[in-house]
Amino acid sequence: MKLQRDAFVPRVGTRARLVLVFVAALLPAFVMAVYTAFDERSRLRGDASVESIKLAQLIGAHFEGMLTSTYEVLRALDSDPAVVSGNPGCERRFAHILETGHVPFSSFAVTDGNGDVLCSSPPSRPGATLRGRPIFMHLRGREFAVGEAEIEPNSGDPIVVVAEAVHRADQADRIIAAGVDLRSLTALAERVNLLPGTLFMIVNGDGTVLASHPDPARWVGRNATLDQELVKAIAEQSVPGSVDSRGHDGVYRLFGYSPIAVGGTQFFVVAGLPLYQVMAPADAVLLKTLGGLALAVLVACVGATVIGESFLRRPIERLQQTTRRIASGDYAARVGLPNVPGGDLGDLARGIDDLAQALQDREQHVTALSRRVLDVQEAERRALARELHDEIGQVLTALKLMLQSQRHTDPAQEARRLESIAITDTALQQVRGLSLDLRPPMLDHLGLPATLRWYINRESQRAGFAASCDIQPDGLRLDPHLETSLFRIAQEAMTNVIRHAEANSVVVRLSADNGRVRLSIQDDGHGFDVEAAREFARHGRSLGLLGMEERASLAGGRLAVVSSASGTEVIATFTPGGTS
Repeated sequence: MKLQRDAFVPRVGTRARLVLVFVAALLPAFVMAVYTAFDERSRLRGDASVESIKLAQLIGAHFEGMLTSTYEVLRALDSDPAVVSGNPGCERRFAHILETGHVPFSSFAVTDGNGDVLCSSPPSRPGATLRGRPIFMHLRGREFAVGEAEIEPNSGDPIVVVAEAVHRADQADRIIAAGVDLRSLTALAERVNLLPGTLFMIVNGDGTVLASHPDPARWVGRNATLDQELVKAIAEQSVPGSVDSRGHDGVYRLFGYSPIAVGGTQFFVVAGLPLYQVMAPADAVLLKTLGGLALAVLVACVGATVIGESFLRRPIERLQQTTRRIASGDYAARVGLPNVPGGDLGDLARGIDDLAQALQDREQHVTALSRRVLDVQEAERRALARELHDEIGQVLTALKLMLQSQRHTDPAQEARRLESIAITDTALQQVRGLSLDLRPPMLDHLGLPATLRWYINRESQRAGFAASCDIQPDGLRLDPHLETSLFRIAQEAMTNVIRHAEANSVVVRLSADNGRVRLSIQDDGHGFDVEAAREFARHGRSLGLLGMEERASLAGGRLAVVSSASGTEVIATFTPGGTS
């Protein structure tokens, strides 16, 4: 079985097709905009990766410089007798450095080899010791060590303890320690022109936060809750790098990291740039471009609606309507659009109008010829009926009179004479009936109402069924050509009833009202299939129905046939020039 394309492809209107054309034209621009945006995002991400690593290295270098400067200060102090001896002059020395040093120190202390504090500034409580603290453990076997992050007991600020072991006789009998205030790293991060949402942290090997920006009070001294992927990436790398991950606040960032190893302790500087801020320029361009494309699509839709309505849809609908009217037989239909555009659509409109004109001319020619044929046919019938009635009828009448005037004494000859008279009389009646069938003379002299009543009564008596004829108004007179057409339609309908319907009664109605003439022939027979009869007529098997329709059409009317099992009604409707 052949599948039709319309079963799978939905019908798309002209305006929708115009919109699709506009959208298809804008599709390359859309693809290019998306490609450019993604390319720009890739470029921005690369730049941001470099910037995040640079930021981490910058802060890391500052942190490493602080620790190195602290070591230099401790080296200078280990040669100061007051500091090494731990006498009261030690505290004054430490206080002076705290006030004037460029490194933000929080405290100084000197201890003996066991870690017991001999001198400190600010002063510590009696019995204070470094023993047991991480920095004391880091100094084993080392001259310089950097401890873990701690919270300074007096101020509560985060510090990193840096210590140097002073060796005498190959033994460390003094330890000089300094607390480095890490708040300066946070201040440094705040001074750098960072993107909004940038995260900066310095963490040690166990993940404790030494410095943080923003929100240092919340995170400094605590374990950094960074994504495990980020922690793993930082721990496995010994060189600066970057990785995408989520920060402790849940924001997705591009993290640059830089490892620092000072005094036996590993630190990591992490700087995270928020990706939504990094990609904001590319996203803004993309949104602007997409907005422009959306506006273009909207303009295309409006343009397709306006242009399609005025220059395409209406003309095309008019073309469709005109072709349907022509297909239904209305050859007077024209596209008739004064603003039909040029090109193919205009040529099509003019071609349809030319075709309709040619078909109309041909129809007028055929109609005129058909009317001429019917007029000639009626004239021939009239002439033949007159010849039958006047010539042959008179001959048969004269023959009948001659036979009636002759008398024979021989019974056999008299019987033949009477038989000849009967045959002549039968022939005379047949000639008169044939003459009336061909063209009733009363149609020309008395009009359609009288002729119709006579014909219906005559045919009902012949066929043996009841018939009635209702004519309104009673003295109706119509155009002679219309009266002839109405009589022939009634004649053909009655012939069909007699031959096929097996009806018991027939009702004929003729009426004229406001210039509209209606003829109805209704029977109570068994009916028939109207469409099948029309199909037979198209193939020349039955011309009765086709002949009635043709007569009605030539007279400017139309014929309708309604048939069912309970009977058939033939209705002819006309709108002639007028009635009299």
